Amino acid sequence: MTVGVSVMVFSFRETVQNWINGTLVADLFIAPASSEIIGDASFIPPTVLEFLENDSAVETVDTFRGIDVPMGEETVAVAVVRGAKKRNFQFVDGNIPEKMHRFRTELCVVVSESFARRHHLRSSESIELMTPDGGQRFPIAGIFFDYSRDQGIVYMSQRNFTAFWHDKRVNSVAVYLKDRNSSDAFTARFRERFSRGDQYIVYSNRSLRVRIFQIFDQTFAVTYVLRTIAVIVAITGIFLSLTILITERSRELAIVRAIGGSAGQIRKLLLWETAMLGVLAATIGVVSGLCLSLVLTGVINRAFFGWTIRLAFPWHSLAFTPFWIFLAALLAGVVPAWRASRLILAENLRSE
Repeated sequence: MTVGVSVMVFSFRETVQNWINGTLVADLFIAPASSEIIGDASFIPPTVLEFLENDSAVETVDTFRGIDVPMGEETVAVAVVRGAKKRNFQFVDGNIPEKMHRFRTELCVVVSESFARRHHLRSSESIELMTPDGGQRFPIAGIFFDYSRDQGIVYMSQRNFTAFWHDKRVNSVAVYLKDRNSSDAFTARFRERFSRGDQYIVYSNRSLRVRIFQIFDQTFAVTYVLRTIAVIVAITGIFLSLTILITERSRELAIVRAIGGSAGQIRKLLLWETAMLGVLAATIGVVSGLCLSLVLTGVINRAFFGWTIRLAFPWHSLAFTPFWIFLAALLAGVVPAWRASRLILAENLRSE
């Protein structure tokens, strides 16, 4: 269990990190502070957006708008982006330049991998979304990797969204600076003008990455509890097994003592047996754990979340795992071995 879950979490973390490296490319990310509470119902005023677009330190900006849109009998999440040329999606089947060109210029959408799996869609198909003007079909230009939500998401260019929804409001802005080293000065200037009362959240690229992985690590903190439970179960299991084994072998051990075996030899004998159990447990545990990790990453995650997780191995942790299993086994065998060395010969040999 420990090996399987550890490999799964490590693989997921590495996959998310690679995805973030290709997704979070802007220098600053700005959103209303109220978005932490009311989410997509908070919007950036046009004056702020105008300032960001016209500031001499800004190279370009990319906007984001989240909205729930009816699709058939259900509601799906739609993300509206301006589609700056620096933003690229990581498409499942590659061919990024062509698909991004279609996304920016044509009437189409791109959908996340989990959305496509959940709705059994391919890039050659289309979806129908309900707009204020009625139903409208949007061809799917591509399917991209996304790990932000397991329900999936549809991305649409702001150009197409404005044409059918007649709404130019945005929830957040990604800012690309001409000089990345000027991010602190620009942030201070922005806060001085618009966010004196902390009305806006401003994340640098680095701070947003840190925040994302803080949330990730908090989400999977339960795995540390699982590891602790695994150790306790292992020690308890070996302890009970050896205790029962010594009770069943009490006459045999008493005979060994009677024919000249010392208490120290009895302890060494049982500790060697415990060590063999530890080696066997470590070998079987690591091998079966690796097999379990294949199932968790390649089958369970894909079936329940629709995500493709690239298998990666925490070699340092895996190399250390057999040692703590071996030490746990030895620790569990200390008390039973000590009790076996203190057997009362007369009581255990009386029937002999």
